[in-house]
Amino acid sequence: MTWLAPSVVATLMGTALLAFVFFYLYAQDRKKYLAVWAVSWTVYLLRYCFMMWIIFGAKNNLLLMGNQVTSLISGMLLLWGTYLFMGKKFPKIHLYLCSAGVLWIIASISLKFSFFVMAFPTFTFLAIVYILTGAQFVKSRDIQGPELKVTGWLFIVWGLHKANYPFMRPVEWFAAYGYLISATLEFAVALGMIMVYFRKARSDLHNSEKHHREMIANISDVIFIMDPTGRIEFASPNLEKWFGWSSQGIIGTHGLERVHPDDRQQVQSEFMKIMEDRLKVHPMECRYMCKDGSHKPIEVIATDLSHHPTIQGVLMNFRDISDRKQTEAALKWELKLNIAKADISRELMSQDYDIKKVSDITLKYALELTKSSHGFVSSIDPKTRDNLGHTLTDMFGDQCRVANQMARFPIGPDGKYPTLWGCALNDKKSFFTNHPHRHPGSTGLPQGHIALNSFLGVPVLMGETQMGLIALANSDQEYTEADIQSIERLSEIYALALHRQQYELDKSNMEKQLQQIHKLEAIGTLAGGIAHDFNNLLFPIVGMAELLLEDLDPESPEHEYALEIFTAGKRGSDLVKQILAFSRQAEQEKKPVRIQDVLEEAIRLSRSTIPANVEIMRDIQKDCGWVMADPSQIHQIALNLITNACHAVEENNGAIAVSLKETKLASEDLWNQILAPGRYAVLTVCDNGTGIEPGVMEKIFEPYFTTKKQGKGTGLGLALVHGIVKEHKGDIRVYSEVGKGTTVGIYLPLIYSKSETGHKDTPDKLETGSEHILLVDDEVAVTRLEQQVLQRMGYQITAFNSSVKALDAFQAQPNAFDLVISDMSMPHMTGEQLARAMREIRPDIPIIICTGFSERMNQKKAEALGIKGLLMKPVVKSELAREIRKALNGND
Repeated sequence: MTWLAPSVVATLMGTALLAFVFFYLYAQDRKKYLAVWAVSWTVYLLRYCFMMWIIFGAKNNLLLMGNQVTSLISGMLLLWGTYLFMGKKFPKIHLYLCSAGVLWIIASISLKFSFFVMAFPTFTFLAIVYILTGAQFVKSRDIQGPELKVTGWLFIVWGLHKANYPFMRPVEWFAAYGYLISATLEFAVALGMIMVYFRKARSDLHNSEKHHREMIANISDVIFIMDPTGRIEFASPNLEKWFGWSSQGIIGTHGLERVHPDDRQQVQSEFMKIMEDRLKVHPMECRYMCKDGSHKPIEVIATDLSHHPTIQGVLMNFRDISDRKQTEAALKWELKLNIAKADISRELMSQDYDIKKVSDITLKYALELTKSSHGFVSSIDPKTRDNLGHTLTDMFGDQCRVANQMARFPIGPDGKYPTLWGCALNDKKSFFTNHPHRHPGSTGLPQGHIALNSFLGVPVLMGETQMGLIALANSDQEYTEADIQSIERLSEIYALALHRQQYELDKSNMEKQLQQIHKLEAIGTLAGGIAHDFNNLLFPIVGMAELLLEDLDPESPEHEYALEIFTAGKRGSDLVKQILAFSRQAEQEKKPVRIQDVLEEAIRLSRSTIPANVEIMRDIQKDCGWVMADPSQIHQIALNLITNACHAVEENNGAIAVSLKETKLASEDLWNQILAPGRYAVLTVCDNGTGIEPGVMEKIFEPYFTTKKQGKGTGLGLALVHGIVKEHKGDIRVYSEVGKGTTVGIYLPLIYSKSETGHKDTPDKLETGSEHILLVDDEVAVTRLEQQVLQRMGYQITAFNSSVKALDAFQAQPNAFDLVISDMSMPHMTGEQLARAMREIRPDIPIIICTGFSERMNQKKAEALGIKGLLMKPVVKSELAREIRKALNGND
């Protein structure tokens, strides 16, 4: 076989070339399957080396083993590389079979089996390996192209050829052709593998480019490549998504064309720095124009890659930072809002709190947050519901008739607030308009008012209570819901400020009311003391005058003098009762009263205090009927009304008219549901003074409300009158005109029958007796008077000026006395304490208490203590006689 050596040498050189090619490909691409294939052809190269030694006379079993083993291992590696190439897992069974084949070769040669026995398993395994390799190529769907199929079938043919090698080797004439076929198939398969590799490499490159394009298209950044002059060479497809421009349409244009004109100089300067610094990353921000003409804020990260072999330009990442800018703006807005709330809260919590300062700060921040030029901050007057502007911008200065100070914007007659600022108050809802001229509320602005380009109103609410308003106008930009939200959050703090303002006002009013109450308490205490002492002085005067009237001839001048003394004393007693009624310390007892008698007394008392330049005219119906009332309270009503009328006319020498008459009211005459049809006594006090303003009229009956100057009134007069009239089931009507005067009418229901009035035409007969009475009073004059009066009635009297001595006498002889008459206010032991002590000694002893005034004793308390009677000093003889017989006889 002279042809064998040249064929082996040629095949050896070809196989070496194949191994080199595959190693070169691996060095360039670093794919694992290339490395395995390269090793496979290298191992196959060793096979031919072993064959050369054998051909040139080296008869050695080891060389034969090497030849067969390398052929076996080469085939197994070729199959493993194919699995790697296809991306499939290599079955380990092939490795086990290969190992078994190697052991079989070694055993066969060592045991000197025949070539057929030795080669059959080996070549069978190789045939299977090549056929499986070819099948992998043929079945592949991942790589398209004829190279794969052709190479696969070549592998299969090569495998079939390997299968017949042990059978055809002994046929000498075919051996040369068989070897030639094997070498040809070997080179064809190797060439096919190289072509398949390039097909796969091209496919991988295409897929990689496609993948990268998809990645570039889907990343948020827009990728630009610009040449050193700033011309755009590449733009990623997502440019259209973010900015509207076609990526192909802007190639060749200059990168600065779409940069905002205000940012171009900065971008140009940064671009030059990029070219100078090389490879240094330069982040910068600018505004980039969209296709619709708008501009978006972007962040540009640029890197000079002009020396890169592929890019050869400046790589730029454009990132839309609109969301970030909005977030930053929102954070700045939130920070500014929190600073505003903190400043307002600080002023709100300060000790020297001033609503004007809080309002100024609130308006300042409201204008800044909304970029408004004008506005005002106000509160709602809780009484009138008027809108009070605490702080206002210059639109209420020289440009307008309204002064730049605390202005009052009154509520309309229909209960609605006018103009644009009233809309938020009427609806209790925030609103804005960027077209005020289209809004119906734009009418009604004051003359000279600035033109409104936009308007925003936010009601200041505390729960459902309307506290005030924040109104803004003429923003540098259109108002939005964000502006509403910011001002609403300011309004929450301002509502607390107005709440504190109202609290401070209420607190001040409460302090004033408390002061008035303390004054009244002091007056009451003083009145009580005066009443006690004055009644003790009046008692002897009235009593002695009554005794004189009994002793003197009724026709004598002395009798007339004594009668005047008695009448004056009784008038003084009534005056004391009126003082106590005013101080609310006298018991209020309703009884039939002739108002004309009380009214005459009130006019006489008022005349002494009213200036002489004020004329009092009277028109009193003498036969006006009786009313069921407390005389002292009726007296108080008259005094209050006359005093108020005097204050209204005293500065202009006016006149007061007091009248009393009966009237009958039918159903059609009634103006409310308080009165019922019937007859009424009408007390009217009219003056021609200043009159009452309509806004004040509805408040005149409120406690502590007064329009009088300091020292002219407490604000309790008409409130007290109103309360007394309602308590007596009457009504009060007031009519007034500013500058013309005021008329106050009091309607009190009349009573008719004598049984209702309790009035008797003839006086009761004076009752007398002979019982033994223990008399106790610390005033010597009072004791002497009472003793004389009682003795004239026939009673036996034992008198003491000391309550302690009186108790000692009673303890010594408790059954010696039939009745005890004691003063209330005495040193060492009061009348109440004396009564308790005596009743402990003798529970059935009847006791009468006399008092000029005492807070600690009244009719109910006296009854609870078992006291049979309570008399107010000064006591007239008839009252004393009646109370004594009532106590002694056990009558209730």
